[in-house]
Amino acid sequence: MRKLAPDVEAHAFNRTVRGVALGVLVVALALVGLALALGDESPLREGIDWIYDVLIYGFAALAFGRRAVIEKSAALTIAAVLAFSSAQTLWHLADKIANPRPVEPEVFGVLALASIVVALLILLALWRFRASHNALIQAVWLFARNYAIKAACYVGLGFSAGFYPQRWLEYALDVMVAGLLFQATYKIIDKSLHGKRTGSTAQA
Repeated sequence: MRKLAPDVEAHAFNRTVRGVALGVLVVALALVGLALALGDESPLREGIDWIYDVLIYGFAALAFGRRAVIEKSAALTIAAVLAFSSAQTLWHLADKIANPRPVEPEVFGVLALASIVVALLILLALWRFRASHNALIQAVWLFARNYAIKAACYVGLGFSAGFYPQRWLEYALDVMVAGLLFQATYKIIDKSLHGKRTGSTAQA
């Protein structure tokens, strides 16, 4: 796989992650505005979820190119977020098993389409950085990858629920998502503690 030179990678990632943070912020604000205009809570919840992503990408943009300890702290923070998300997924799974509820099919409307489109655009924007040796870049890539996988799985689950309402599929997806989140957490921690700090010479 062809890797970017450290300086080229640093400048390219700096521009990309700032653009991603700004783009997600615009979408989130648009959804919040739509929710307020329509009095509908669904776009509001979705927008708030994406504000959370804005904070992650914005935090990475601010930390990237700073001192090694700042970059490492930022990467470990993202790892902690992923670990918490994984634990939360398993907690929700246990609650679903203890208190079964009917699966509510996702409506393939604006929200589902926006979720998938935004996730794929972020994935494409960060694709060239997936092999980076920099712990913070790797953390951002894994965060984006897992978001895209999670969005695709749950939208797909919602669509299929109307035709195949078996709960084991939902449970299996929860376990898979939790596993991916834990795997990403391990990779980020390992890269932060043992990896080389490369591709981060640009100042944020």
